[in-house]
Amino acid sequence: MKKTELFFITGMLRTGTTLLDKLLHNHPEARSLSQPAQPLFLYCKKRFLEQAGLPVNYLILSHYFAEKNYQPETFKAFLNEFQLNDEQLSYVNAEIEKLRQKNTFFTKAAALQREPHSSFLGLYKQLVEDENDPALAAGLKESLSEEYMPYLLEHGVKCIVVFRDPRDTMASSYFGSGKKYTGPAKPLLLMLRNWRKSLAFALELAKDKNFLSVRYEDLVADTNGSMERITSFLGLSSVDFTQMELKNQDGQAWSGNSSFESISGVSGQSVGTFRKQMPCEMQHFIESVCFPEMRYLKYETDITTPDLKLISEYSDPFEEGEGPAADAYRAESAAGRVNEIERLQLLNKSNVAESVLRQYFVYPAAYAGLRASLSAALKS
Repeated sequence: MKKTELFFITGMLRTGTTLLDKLLHNHPEARSLSQPAQPLFLYCKKRFLEQAGLPVNYLILSHYFAEKNYQPETFKAFLNEFQLNDEQLSYVNAEIEKLRQKNTFFTKAAALQREPHSSFLGLYKQLVEDENDPALAAGLKESLSEEYMPYLLEHGVKCIVVFRDPRDTMASSYFGSGKKYTGPAKPLLLMLRNWRKSLAFALELAKDKNFLSVRYEDLVADTNGSMERITSFLGLSSVDFTQMELKNQDGQAWSGNSSFESISGVSGQSVGTFRKQMPCEMQHFIESVCFPEMRYLKYETDITTPDLKLISEYSDPFEEGEGPAADAYRAESAAGRVNEIERLQLLNKSNVAESVLRQYFVYPAAYAGLRASLSAALKS
């Protein structure tokens, strides 16, 4: 019997990871679970921070921008050694059950066990593998978890990142029924840094044969063409996805999770929604902060160069809320304005120290890729 190919889907919230998850789950040779164990991802990162003597702050899954205390490689090394004990597994299982009670659209999976293996990889396999329902490819999707990809890739798990125009991503997060999926509003800069994280990791991992990225816009415009790349990547046969009635993991018809309207199946209706929902100033702030990444991913912008004055002076309507987490969000957002301007200016420089590149771009490979993309755009 052919060995089951394991996969992992991730990306920023509201980028289309759920759509890809549903498409793969409806493939007759695949099985995909939708966020069956988010607390496991959060708990492992929390233990890493505690073991390193670092504060467990409001943002457990880091975007890594301006991070000075550790790097993704440090977290990967931790995961390679970490094993959960019975008490820790009991806590994680209880947290998983609490979350499922609140979010019934998360896939229910069996409780995690210490045997045969309680490493993150062992627990991941417990979640996605099913000897009673063999599949050629099996995996799960979890948002904001790009930092797990280097570890999973090292252990043979194929990883897929989904990108979406950051303006549509933010429109879907802040407007309509967005809060249903993303929780209380967070400062815009924080959300944009989480969006940029996907590309930073993608540029670092691009040469790994087990890594693949896809744009949401391509997925909805040419579903079969995009899925042909993905099914081939996972060793699955070609099928016609346009003729499918997509179903949830519970077997019921999937009605979509749009923030603005009920959409059944695959639809491009949401592409460009930001123009109806978003104030122009907010749009231009996003374009300025994400200008290099948008150029790299071939998203057209209304502005021709980042507006540094706007970055400095933009009044963020989403810096709201009370309590330590909200205060920390605001503090990062205020300090981050200066960092964002410095980051854009660094793209005009060469021979920048690696430690500086790490702070502003996560990986030197991300800096190199973005700088090359901007240079090519200026020449065209």
